[in-house]
Amino acid sequence: YQGDPNWHGSDRIELLASDLGHRGSGGTKTTTAGIDVDVAPVNDAPTLSLPGQQSTPQPTPLLFSDAQGNAVRISDVDAGAATIQLTVSTLALGNGTVALGSTTGLTLMAGNTAGDTSFTVRGSQADLNAALQTLSFTATAGGAARITFDVDDLGNTGSGPAGITSGQVDITVANNAPPVLTLSGGGATYVENAAPVALDPLLTVADADHPTLASAQIRIDSGFAGAQDVLGFVNDGSTMGNI
Repeated sequence: YQGDPNWHGSDRIELLASDLGHRGSGGTKTTTAGIDVDVAPVNDAPTLSLPGQQSTPQPTPLLFSDAQGNAVRISDVDAGAATIQLTVSTLALGNGTVALGSTTGLTLMAGNTAGDTSFTVRGSQADLNAALQTLSFTATAGGAARITFDVDDLGNTGSGPAGITSGQVDITVANNAPPVLTLSGGGATYVENAAPVALDPLLTVADADHPTLASAQIRIDSGFAGAQDVLGFVNDGSTMGNI
């Protein structure tokens, strides 16, 4: 006898024996009997559903949810509405913090769910999964980061020790260095009422994170004289791209 997976309770095996009427009169004779089976529960460990490798630029929080397509979920077939413990941490690689936007129904055991390198909460799997829909990660540096998840069912149902499941999500954090502005000279000379002069023909702007800049601003910082002082820009049509 082998019961169905994750099922426990009372079962019964019915036995029937038949002589198929081989000898004598009276036809086929049968006998029945039964064996009662008590299937004892054992504690089933929780499971984790985790997204694959993630990426984010350094100043931008990485959100985990169904809407983002990278939700984190907990499941425990024999826990029901009982209390489960969850620990979320970035200490493995020491980069970044994690936070929960909502903690309804949860009890904080350690850390700070508003933003910490590690926190531990307890609640039902339904409440934990609702909170995980608001999970976010914020990097403190570019490079590699990792979020680890440890789920402990606290031995709620059946025999055996508490079931503990662990997993991780690796994250690539892109650096977001500021643009670099390079000037070729110390200043420019202009004669009143003369034709316009180029302020710095060799001026360059570069961004290590992306070849395209969203915007740039040039202004007269001091000594501005109304409509008399004018800045202009002319795209040379060959080296200045889509400006």
